[in-house]
Amino acid sequence: MVGRYNKYSRELPQTPWIVEGERKQSTSVQELLSAILNNTIKAQDLKFSSSGREDVDVRCLGVGRPFVIEFINPRHTLLTQTQVAVLQCAVNESTHLVKLRHLQIVDKKDVKYLKEGEEEKTKTYCALCLSTQGYNTAALDKLNELSEVSVEQKTPLRVLH
Repeated sequence: MVGRYNKYSRELPQTPWIVEGERKQSTSVQELLSAILNNTIKAQDLKFSSSGREDVDVRCLGVGRPFVIEFINPRHTLLTQTQVAVLQCAVNESTHLVKLRHLQIVDKKDVKYLKEGEEEKTKTYCALCLSTQGYNTAALDKLNELSEVSVEQKTPLRVLH
């Protein structure tokens, strides 16, 4: 199954967050989506993959992040569009932390496009900057003239584990 999800919480990891055997959060996007879907599919196991990642403290808004859930050894494989739509509604009604859209069943060969999209994605960020000492209008004007900025960042300490 593929679709897009929006994440509205700044305290929700994308996947189970376990560091040195200790669980850091009670649930994740992956668990919220897959639990309800797998109640119908009844797969032995599953693989969750998304086009990119977001930190636990970042919301994912806009059109949402593409994802795929591969169900391994599913007992139910033939679902109608109506059944898929009901599953999407069930997930959306079960939590306020995430919402699904465009849920659909695809062939395994179509999953490769999700992976390709992850490598070619251009990211857009927006930041609110505050200063207790005011700001320099000329410096802000220079920043506003930039059309494209490359951001280099170090991996945050919380994910270096």
